[in-house]
Amino acid sequence: MSIKRIAEQIPDEVRSQVLLNEKDIISNAIAVWDNDNMQKLLKIWHTFIEPEKEMTSCPICVGNILKNFVQMKPFLVELENDYRRLNAL
Repeated sequence: MSIKRIAEQIPDEVRSQVLLNEKDIISNAIAVWDNDNMQKLLKIWHTFIEPEKEMTSCPICVGNILKNFVQMKPFLVELENDYRRLNAL
């Protein structure tokens, strides 16, 4: 599955209110289990992207999820811009 397709699985509200707000949790997350921003990303990932998988503190898994969000960010911004344009009509 492409990164863009993964980004499309995240609901508009979550993208708007959590991922792309002024706190910029993607850029401020650190790939460690007890980082607050990383915890939010893990929850979003396991709720919308891989709900069938168990959340783990595995450093490699946590790092991969953060890497995926970093790669996804341009697509999330694009989706958010499209969403805002449609709502402005």
